[in-house]
This record gives sequence, structure tokens and C-alpha cells, in this order.
Amino acid sequence: MKRIFLLVLLSFFAISFADTYTISNFSAEDVGTPDSYIQAEFGGELKTASPTAVLDIQKGRLFIRQKFEDPFGEEETVYQIYQGRAGNISSLKALQPPPSVSYAKLVNLKLYSSSSDEASQDIEKVYFDGKSVYIEGSRAFVSVNGSMVELKAASTTAAAPVVAPAAPAAPAVSSYDDYGEEEEEEDVAPAPPVQEKPVVEAKPIVPPKLIADDEEDYEYCDEDDPDCEEEEEEYDVAGDVGSTNADADAMDYAASSAASDVKDRFGIADEVRFWSGVALAAVAAGGAVVGVLQHMKANEAGDAYDKLSSIEKSFIDEIELQCATSTDPGKCRTAMMWDVSNNGIPVNGENYTLSQLRSRIDVNKTTMDSYTLFRNLWFGISAVSLTASIVLFVW
Repeated sequence: MKRIFLLVLLSFFAISFADTYTISNFSAEDVGTPDSYIQAEFGGELKTASPTAVLDIQKGRLFIRQKFEDPFGEEETVYQIYQGRAGNISSLKALQPPPSVSYAKLVNLKLYSSSSDEASQDIEKVYFDGKSVYIEGSRAFVSVNGSMVELKAASTTAAAPVVAPAAPAAPAVSSYDDYGEEEEEEDVAPAPPVQEKPVVEAKPIVPPKLIADDEEDYEYCDEDDPDCEEEEEEYDVAGDVGSTNADADAMDYAASSAASDVKDRFGIADEVRFWSGVALAAVAAGGAVVGVLQHMKANEAGDAYDKLSSIEKSFIDEIELQCATSTDPGKCRTAMMWDVSNNGIPVNGENYTLSQLRSRIDVNKTTMDSYTLFRNLWFGISAVSLTASIVLFVW
């Protein structure tokens, strides 16, 4: 039981020690700031990227892992990964991960300038191009299984192309031997005439045909012909395979580059959605303000309409009340309406005829309806714009 407890305790300490030298997550919300090595693409700010995107980087782009540390130690140190266009990185040191560390794992490992640095003294900015990592210093270390391992410098020389083996040279015909007996060498082994050796006859160099149109093209060579054997021996099989592999790698790279380019082009949609959402939010706010102003004007026109309508109604009711006791209510109403229509009605110190009063009532009614219509229209525009803005921000 004690052994099990000791093993669990040691494992806990090992995990705790390892976590201090690794980055568990990238949660920083700070804005990515470009520098001379990495440039922003939109709005003067670097775009946030996921750790897995570092493994598939388009040519001409660069990723940066940024450390954000509170100088007073009140907040936790956080990290974030940003992407942008590659600047001039010739002054940076290009390094490769150790053999025991993959490039994907290196994204989460902290880098140190010295093997004696503490866990919190890791390098602030680390750049990635999908193949190497770049720092401003000359050396970098990572913690692997509790030990500091140094990153080696990245190789900048390209692999030498496969060269076909040279054909064995024919033995030179010399007029003297190693012992200086020039006359004896000439007597014993005279040089044969060139025309007697069919091997050295000049033949035109004809490119190989993929489809044989005439069988006679192959009749000049048979199995016993030494020329054919020499051509078979000199055929560069390794060079042909290497060239084929190089072509395949180039096609694979072109396909990967095209896929990344498509992804980057569609990545612009994030910026378009963001600024479209901002524009729609501004339209929603402006529509709400105009709608409130229209509502206030509609209320003013409505109050004036209600006030004049009540005055008209009160005079009509008064006429009906006074004529109700008359012997001829019809003549009474006609006479009083004629008087009101010609002599006028006192309203707020001013005298209005019945036709003038009703005209003012109609104007107030039209004004109230107009303000009410535009109020509803602007409130509708504000609601639709706000809904679309929320959808774009959440999407």
C-alpha cells in the first residue's frame, strides 16, 4: 500500500513539474500586435489561430505564439497564437525540434534561452512557419521528461539531386607504359582504328517514344548487342525514381497550397461578418433613436388631436342639451349650428368657426398618423438590424 501511495505521489509531482514547462491552453484575449517579423492582414491586428493550424501553413505566412505576463504577478500568465503575413525573418534564429519531440508537440512546449532558466522564464515570442521555429536569441531549450534539451539549428541547404552514375570510361590508349618504354608499347599494342569499332560510331540522340508507331524503331537493338547492354547499364533508375518523387512532392505541395489558399480566402469571411455585424448594430442604434423621436412627435400630435376633438364634442353636446327643451329641436339645432359656424367658438382665447376647428382636427389627425407610421417603420428597421447583427456575431 505504501508503494502504491509513493508511486501516485511521484506521478503527481512529475505531472505538476511537466505542466510548468508546457502550455495547457491558449486563452489570452489580448489583441495580437504585428512587428517587423509578422504583419497584420486586416485592421492592423493579428488574427487569432488554433494550435492545429500551425501544422498546415501556407507559404508566405507566419504564426506567432505570444506570452502575456502580468508584471505585478496579480493575474495568471496566458498565451495565444496569432497568424499573419511573414515579414523579414532573416535576423531570427531558425531551429528544429529535438528528435524525441514532434512539431505539433513543440507548439505547446515553452522555450528557454538557457538550460538553467526557471519554468516561468520562458521566451516571450516564438514564431512558426510549419517547418521550423524562430526566436530572437541564438539558443533555445525545451523540457523533455524533466531534462532540458537544446534545439538544433535548422538546415538551410537543400538536398543534393540524385546524379546518374557515370559510364565506365574506356581504357585510354597510351603510347608509353609506367616504365617509360615508349617504343615497346607502340610495337606491342598499336591503337586500333576508330572505324573498326562500331561502339564509338556517332548516332543521333533520339528522345524515347511513349508509343511505338513503327516496329522498325526497335530492330537496331537485340539482346546480343553490346550497345544495348551499355545503355541498359547506364540507365539512371535511381535518378528516374527521384525525379518522379520530386514531381509528386511538387504536385502534393501545390495541392496543399491551393487548399490553404482556398481556406485563407474563406477565412476573410470572419472579418466580413464581424464588420457587417458592427454596421448593422450601428443601423439598429440609429433606427431606435429616430423611432423614439418619431414617437414623441406622434404623441404631441395625438394630444392636440384629442384636445380639439373634445372641444368640438363638448359644443355639440351643449347644443343638443339646450335644444332638447325647445318646442322645435330641429330648428334649434340648425340655428345654433349656423351661429357656431359663422360667429365661431372661443378656444384658448382665440375664436374658431366650426369648419376651422374641424380643419385643425383633420390636420392633427394626419400629422399623428404620419409620425406613427414612420415611428413603426424605424422601430422595425432597428429590430431587423439588431437581429441580423446578433446572428453575425454568434455565427
